[in-house]
Amino acid sequence: MKRESDAFADCARKAEALKGDFRVALVYPDAGMVRMAHLAQEKGVAEPIAFSKENVAGIETHVVGSPEEAVEGALELCLQGGADTLVKGLLNTHTFLKAIVKSPFKTSYITHCSVLAVPGFEKPLVVSDGTVTPFPDLAQKVEITRNAIRCAQLLGKSVVNVAVLSANELILPGIPSGSDAAVLCKMAERGQIASAVIDGPMALDSALSREACEEKGLRFAFEPPADVLIAPDLESAAMFIKSAVYLAGARVAGVLWGTRNPVVLTSRADSEDAKYVSLCLCKLAVRQR
Repeated sequence: MKRESDAFADCARKAEALKGDFRVALVYPDAGMVRMAHLAQEKGVAEPIAFSKENVAGIETHVVGSPEEAVEGALELCLQGGADTLVKGLLNTHTFLKAIVKSPFKTSYITHCSVLAVPGFEKPLVVSDGTVTPFPDLAQKVEITRNAIRCAQLLGKSVVNVAVLSANELILPGIPSGSDAAVLCKMAERGQIASAVIDGPMALDSALSREACEEKGLRFAFEPPADVLIAPDLESAAMFIKSAVYLAGARVAGVLWGTRNPVVLTSRADSEDAKYVSLCLCKLAVRQR
């Protein structure tokens, strides 16, 4: 059995072994991101270019006057072919996303995946979407699910087990997440969502614990724990992710999808480790394409 940290270490090793240029634009980096960028240089993962209010030692820097100017400059560099993707730094997520959504760097519906390595779980969990859409409708959940499956495949899964979360395993009036889950399951059965076994609605304990399912007398299309958790809305996903980090000691990485290449998007409070693993995931995604 792998320890929970091994999946992140495997991801880093794979990215470090890949040859070829991978240039990333650091958008308003803080000190932790700069240290992460120097590590990426040293390990051959990426060549960083900073958009910062001051020169960054050892890194090509474009000096800018504001976070807005930083993200606009980074996007322009990517569109001109001077960088493959962006890494969010010390600026608000809303500011970062607003610029991307207005840019040709956006190619489809934008979603975010958090990858959690939780102590006690032998495989990572992909959780979506705790960043972009407050109250996703069914069509948006389809895109959220497809991108979460792509993210799980980067971690070595060929067929991905997806739990669509709700408050209950029954489809109940007044709880639209249950009805959405049922439709997503039927779409997967009919091949409209590929490379996944999807079940739901599932309560969180059922999605993560075989013992909970046995106690409830429930059987699903796969044996828990799931590889992917699709949350009903942004708030429930965000609170689950933060709870896993601050109550359970989980490590977390974050990747944005629906852009020309996936983007590194982590919380400003996340660790250098989180940002490094997120960068490695983005490199794997780019090379896989």
